[in-house]
Amino acid sequence: MSALPTTAKAPTPLSDSGPVADAAGRASWVQDSIDTAAFIAAMSPTSATLYDTGWLAPTLAVGSGSSGFGFIRRGGHVGGRGAVAPATNWGAAGSLNTIVAAGGLPVDQRPAFAQAFIAPGNAPSTGCWFRVAIGADGSISVRCSVANSTEQVWFSGIGYDV
Repeated sequence: MSALPTTAKAPTPLSDSGPVADAAGRASWVQDSIDTAAFIAAMSPTSATLYDTGWLAPTLAVGSGSSGFGFIRRGGHVGGRGAVAPATNWGAAGSLNTIVAAGGLPVDQRPAFAQAFIAPGNAPSTGCWFRVAIGADGSISVRCSVANSTEQVWFSGIGYDV
């Protein structure tokens, strides 16, 4: 975290005397609002400011396909969208499939520690569910609950704070 500013000072409290013009020609309550906003901005941590990366699509493992797959960071929150399909199938039930290698997620979108989520497949009637793991190293892996499934794993609704 960056050092706190040393030049910020708390704004003076409002008086009950009403909107009296100040030296700049503004009513005191208008100037007070401006001063308060500047004070809060100066004292807020970096993660409190709006930060938007736009949607970014990490590089997938060879053979995997996607439909709108990506992640976005807005402020201190990262969210996913879209779906990923396996190269052929997900293999044995519960087998580990790395779909994004370590370093695949940008540093500012990586969680501080590994995150695990349960995500649906694209055909819930088959009973296929996925365990999605997003590593602090920027990797993403999935485990499918059904052997040899070719369903897509959905990332919409997956999100975490950074």
